[in-house]
Amino acid sequence: MIYLVRHGQTEFNRLGRYQGRVDSPLTDLGVAQATAVGAQLRDLAAVSPGGWTIATSPLGRALRTADIIAGIMGLPAPLVEPRLIEVSYGELEGLTRPEIDQRWPELAARESAFGHAPGGETMEHLLERLFVIPGIRRPVGLDVILDVVPVVGDIAAAALGAYIVWEGRNVGMSKWQLSRMAGNVGVDWLLGLIPWNGAIPDFFFRSNTRNLKMIKRHLDKHYASTATIEGQVTGRP
Repeated sequence: MIYLVRHGQTEFNRLGRYQGRVDSPLTDLGVAQATAVGAQLRDLAAVSPGGWTIATSPLGRALRTADIIAGIMGLPAPLVEPRLIEVSYGELEGLTRPEIDQRWPELAARESAFGHAPGGETMEHLLERLFVIPGIRRPVGLDVILDVVPVVGDIAAAALGAYIVWEGRNVGMSKWQLSRMAGNVGVDWLLGLIPWNGAIPDFFFRSNTRNLKMIKRHLDKHYASTATIEGQVTGRP
């Protein structure tokens, strides 16, 4: 069983500011929230003892929350896992939503700036860094991991691919571009039909990563004011 716990309330949370990789200390409420979660997990551990480990993002707010929970549960210090670090929001970090909408009007219509933040982490980079080969720590991406799960993994990968193509349609990509993206998903699906060995060619193909890069290039071309390359801002009006 895996329990996912969000960090307690921070000062930036209280003020309504985007955090990303910028750290902000827990408020008194945040400490109380972490304490309450620790007590609940301690009770669960009493029923199901043994094998409990806490892993955390290296950012202070998450580490502080994890430390509180570990202390209440009587567990060793949390394992710091760099891959759990929060998504970078680039230039949006530290700003409120009204400040963001004023500076970047093109983001105002979006419910969330996730994956679209100027200078922030792109979706394809997030997918790439989540999974690594043990020992050498080389990123393999989500596509490859899904390929090693028979049937269910192929369905999940195809569903994710279809969603990405749909998002491409929503941002105004051409029929030719959408056809190429759909073709990438089809190739990935065919590779996934090869048990286990299909993950090897997909390690190099990675359809979802390819399609996300196509979307990024489209957005960079048509919305140059917030163009990014590998998370770095390349243009500003």
